[in-house]
Amino acid sequence: MRNLSRARELQSEFGFGAEENIVIIEMEGRSKQIRAVDMAEYDLLPQLSGEPPRVVAFEGEQELTSALIELSEPRERILYFLQGQGEPSLGEGSTLSLLIQYISQQGVRVVPLNLSLKGAVPSDAGGVILMGARYDLPPATAKALKDYWESDGRLMILLNPEPEMTRLRSLIASAGIIPRDDRVLRTVQLGFVTGILRDVSAQFSPSNRVTRRFVGAEAMLPGVTCSLALNPVPGTSVEPMIMVEEEFWGETEYVTDAPLILAAMAERGGVADEQIEVSSARMVVVGNSEFVADGVITEPNLDFVLGSLNWMLDRTYLTGVTPKNVRAFNLNLTDVETGRIAFYVLVVIPGTIAFLGIIVCWRRRR
Repeated sequence: MRNLSRARELQSEFGFGAEENIVIIEMEGRSKQIRAVDMAEYDLLPQLSGEPPRVVAFEGEQELTSALIELSEPRERILYFLQGQGEPSLGEGSTLSLLIQYISQQGVRVVPLNLSLKGAVPSDAGGVILMGARYDLPPATAKALKDYWESDGRLMILLNPEPEMTRLRSLIASAGIIPRDDRVLRTVQLGFVTGILRDVSAQFSPSNRVTRRFVGAEAMLPGVTCSLALNPVPGTSVEPMIMVEEEFWGETEYVTDAPLILAAMAERGGVADEQIEVSSARMVVVGNSEFVADGVITEPNLDFVLGSLNWMLDRTYLTGVTPKNVRAFNLNLTDVETGRIAFYVLVVIPGTIAFLGIIVCWRRRR
């Protein structure tokens, strides 16, 4: 800053050091400081040879967005991840570390919840996520979630279709969404052999208030996926979110309806006008739980989950494309690929231009 007196005033007001490089965001008397070092990911190996660190990823957009959301929220949002039925853990080595990181950057605190110990969903819950359960809900847990749903609770349920889940399916059916007992797949011809493809590529619904922003992108659901049937109950509206076209079908005996619905949302007590926010119960159900795991989750999948969570938390203004890291990368080419590029750049392209020039000159001389 060129104005040294103003810089000293800010230093005294916000309490940062004279040598610190920071960005200060202030809103209605609240402030957030972002250090310059936190706005990028650095490779420190060049320092061993006396060179400055190399920036490998720019994280400034994420940090600034997170700070703005945090300052604009009147209270902290808490999202509880249900535990106790074989769901992925949230601790060190979690397979959901990337998803949790992005949820935290949305100004939401992630907390594990075991209803067998708590007995009821805490009153400060912004929402509850049940993801990839391997066992059915105990009766007490099912009742706690049912009570939470009926008291305008917010639920996201990512299904593991393999185990029999009578009580969980009953909870979902009470919102007008019925998980089918099928497996979504398609066949591919591999020469004389017919293969079965279980990794599903699907489309986002263009009419849904959450997913219409992602139309044109492709949702990828690896592993085991079941389809959903919509059976609206009085007082509750249901909408498809992710659908798959005719090349896939639900294999039981078997369902062949098209398009199949793979994700849907339900709202009880809401209104049709998106400009009006009223207290309502909201639920998002996906017939797959593996699509959000580390190493598998794609950018459209991440945008879908975060957009759905923001809809659940009454923050539809945040529904959209999530800020991502801008990473530096090296393009490694084989000798053959390098030779091909050199051949086209040094021979084919100049030769074509020269040939066309000769033709133009010849025609002009005629």
